[in-house]
Amino acid sequence: CANIIPSERKTFLENVGIECKELGINLINQIAAKVGYEFINPPKPQKQKAESLLPIADNIWIFQANPQRYDIMNALADEEIGINICWTVNQHKNDIAKGHIGMIWLSGREAGIYAILEIVSDPQFMEEPAAEKKYWTDSVDKEGEKLRVKMKIVKNMLSNPLSKATIRNTAGLQNLSILRMRQGTNFKVTSDEWNRIKELINS
Repeated sequence: CANIIPSERKTFLENVGIECKELGINLINQIAAKVGYEFINPPKPQKQKAESLLPIADNIWIFQANPQRYDIMNALADEEIGINICWTVNQHKNDIAKGHIGMIWLSGREAGIYAILEIVSDPQFMEEPAAEKKYWTDSVDKEGEKLRVKMKIVKNMLSNPLSKATIRNTAGLQNLSILRMRQGTNFKVTSDEWNRIKELINS
């Protein structure tokens, strides 16, 4: 059991008869709080307010990661990837641009926002860097040039994501596009919704 199990490790263990369970960081944090457990290396509190560290822009987008296709948790923890990451653009191709804000959304059981990013390039056809490519589960997704943007991670929230449940129960976020239309890669976020999300992150 672990919050993240690399796909190659999971495959090896299951081939020798060991079952693997990913608990998810949200569940682990809930259990720790319930039993009063303190982590050896807890996330260090930031001296600056989180809100002041977040980028400012009028155009905000959600980039969705399907954990069945892409292992975003291990990708966000990969030191080789660091703060630079690419993402495919399948919707809003003529609207997403350099200077906009992005958020990585993990779908599925542990759904929520796991990173805040600054988009640093316009959409262009490009190969995905090898460090990121290895986290695709299907070889078809790894190959060829696709329309992508380059992004810089300005806040990695892997250890403390903003959960879907929290977002759904927050006034002003009930109509967030990804909650209404879950199929797709790229979703528009309004300025008012972004301000509410910033408040949640800051609190």
